[in-house]
Amino acid sequence: ETSAAQVSIADTAFVTTKSATGKSGTWLIDPLNFTISPDSLPRTVAGMGANTLSAALENGNVSIATSAVGGEAGNIYVNGILAWVANSILTLTAHNNIEFTKSVYASGTNAVVVLNPLNGFGSTFALKDGAVITLTGANASFTVSGQAYTVIHDINQLQAMQNNLSGHYVLGQNIDAG
Repeated sequence: ETSAAQVSIADTAFVTTKSATGKSGTWLIDPLNFTISPDSLPRTVAGMGANTLSAALENGNVSIATSAVGGEAGNIYVNGILAWVANSILTLTAHNNIEFTKSVYASGTNAVVVLNPLNGFGSTFALKDGAVITLTGANASFTVSGQAYTVIHDINQLQAMQNNLSGHYVLGQNIDAG
């Protein structure tokens, strides 16, 4: 666990929660606000570089959970591209909003993305500036505010949605319907 009001993770940091048996623990980071930025930019706010977080996800689960104190809103900003090829879980739990201006690419067979904008008073997660979340793994999963979504990977799964119109779905990747 890495906990403080302002947490800045160095680009050279290496954290693994993998055990010798292949199971993963979870690295919990719990500041007030948190920004995941491109590694090439100097950080002037609490956060970490996208490459550093991607490397941590190659080596275990990562959970970032913000809180709000005083004038701090408890937001999480994803301003750097995240990419990993592992069966890891990325959990973002914000006291307020989660905002993506850069994309996430998780290609582990069982990769998981969990988003929890918690406040409940209009808090959201937003994909801006063309950002996408791509989950290419056959058993990948996606959850927002406790609601699990079925990840659609191909045209057959897309057409099968008609069999359960009350379901919750998300495209895991671009689908060629041609």
